[in-house]
Amino acid sequence: MRFPGLAAIAFIALAGLARAGDEAGRLAIEASEALGRAAEALADAEGASDRIAALTDTIRAYEAGLAAMREGLRQAALSERDVSARLVGQDAELGELLALLQKVT
Repeated sequence: MRFPGLAAIAFIALAGLARAGDEAGRLAIEASEALGRAAEALADAEGASDRIAALTDTIRAYEAGLAAMREGLRQAALSERDVSARLVGQDAELGELLALLQKVT
């Protein structure tokens, strides 16, 4: 029983998070490595108990990947909030500057 496509999809999905270099990136790298090991174990499994153990590891790796994605989404939401707040502040400053320029002309 082979699932190389499944592992490849998960590797691609986690690659973006892995580039982040933060907590989500670390979690994504660990999940990706665990998924690779689980996929290999599943491919090498011969008996029913081996397949069950490999599938259990696969599920755990996917859960770790989901946790990494949730952490990445949380961090993205926090970053979005910060950027939005800065843009609102800059918008106010530009409004004041525009009002000043209109008075000068």
